[in-house]
Amino acid sequence: MPATPLTENERMLFYQLIEHTRTLVRTCNLASETLSSEFQSMIMGPVGPVETVLAQCPQPPTHLWSGKFQIEDCDEELYTPQDLPEDIRRHRINTGVKLTHRPTHVSMKAHASADRDVNRQRVARALKQKVEREYREQIPDPLR
Repeated sequence: MPATPLTENERMLFYQLIEHTRTLVRTCNLASETLSSEFQSMIMGPVGPVETVLAQCPQPPTHLWSGKFQIEDCDEELYTPQDLPEDIRRHRINTGVKLTHRPTHVSMKAHASADRDVNRQRVARALKQKVEREYREQIPDPLR
């Protein structure tokens, strides 16, 4: 029976489960060092198989991100386009918009329009497409 690909939410949950399980194993290891020997076997017995499985799991990305583009994850910078003639440039002060997507560090700029809001919409749409395309390429589904 072929495995079905994980949804972005399932992938996020999978990575969180791995990270929390690793934390639990570290805590159990520390507890077994602190407790008396009679309790060490109670803790370490079940931890061994869990450590074996965790060793086979993929490393989650350093910044867990669902893969869903949200404008709130972006930093915005305004700029004046420098590649325009001076007489046009003086009417376009801070109409250029650069967005940087923090989780992926992908950036894009737009300054074709004299309207800042139009440039913001254009760059947001283009950045969304680029981020989602690059994210799919960077993070393979660990269960495929």
